[in-house]
Parts: sequence; C-alpha cells; structure tokens
Amino acid sequence: MAAVGVIDESSPEIGVDRVVYTMALVIVDDVDEDRVRDALTAVLNRRRPLHWESEGTVVKQRIVDLLCTLPVTAHVCAATVHRSTQQSTRVRLLREHLLEYAGAAGAGQLLIEQRSKAEDDLDRREVRDWFRTSPHRFRGIEHATKSEPLAWMPDTLAGVWADVVRDQGDGFIEQLVGSGRLLSLSRE
Repeated sequence: MAAVGVIDESSPEIGVDRVVYTMALVIVDDVDEDRVRDALTAVLNRRRPLHWESEGTVVKQRIVDLLCTLPVTAHVCAATVHRSTQQSTRVRLLREHLLEYAGAAGAGQLLIEQRSKAEDDLDRREVRDWFRTSPHRFRGIEHATKSEPLAWMPDTLAGVWADVVRDQGDGFIEQLVGSGRLLSLSRE
C-alpha cells in the first residue's frame, strides 16, 4: 500500500513586509483516495473549488469536522519571513520538512497545488534534487488544480494556521490535533 501526499501553502501578512509562510501536507492511503475524494465532495455538496479564505463559517466547520473523521494525517510547518523570501522559504520547508514527512509516511505520489508553470517546474526540480539525498522515492509528482477535492484538505490546514497567525481563532487547530489528524505543527 502506498500513500498520496497533498501539499498546499498560505502566506498571511503580519506586517507591511512580513508573512508567515505556511505549508501543509495531508497524507491519504491510495486505497482510501477515492473514498476521501467522494466524502469531501458529498459533505461539502459542491463541485467548485474550496478556498479557505473565501469560505463562510458553516463550510469551514464542515470541512474541519470531516477532516477529523477521514483516514488522513497532516503536518503543518511555517516560517515568519520577509515577503521577498517566500520562494526560498517554500523550497526550504518543502525540502526540510514536508518531503521527509511524505517519504516517512510511504507516499508514493505527491499532489501539489498548481501555480505558475515556472513555479511548478521549480517544485519538480526541488523534489528531484531531494531524491539525491533521500532514501524515499515517489512514483510521481502532479500539480492539482483547486477543483481537486484532495487539494481542499491542505488548503484548509494552511488556512486554519493562517487564522491562528491573524488571531482569528484557534479552535480548529485544537479540534484537528485532538482528533489525531494533525500530527505535527512547527513554526520557525
């Protein structure tokens, strides 16, 4: 059995030129992948993409409640940085944290939210470079659009942490940790 690692990010501002760059990884076993995708679509009763920042309280509570029951595990890592260093921070968090978590969980495939072609190419290059020093291997890396239900999970986690950073509530973090779904939360 292999797993799928799904990655997304957020970068809430904490000042004029500072952000808390956050990356989230959700691991789902490939045997559960379709069931998780179907559950996300059914509970949220939608086909359109989910984006934490633009959702209302009811949808946010529904997805967090659902995440707490799904057979998934998650990791969130963040760093407070100058806005100009977001890309280098992304590379560092991806390499030093998320890829290690994904490899240790037996992820055979990575889904990373699609960005620009140049940024997607950089993600692929970083994963290939990481292969050189790691015993873990992936079947592949794909870039998923926001309409992919699996991409809604790390978007939610990154958004939950962004809310904590902006002092807009932390109850969801407690709920996710309490359910055993959020395994690690690190902030540099």
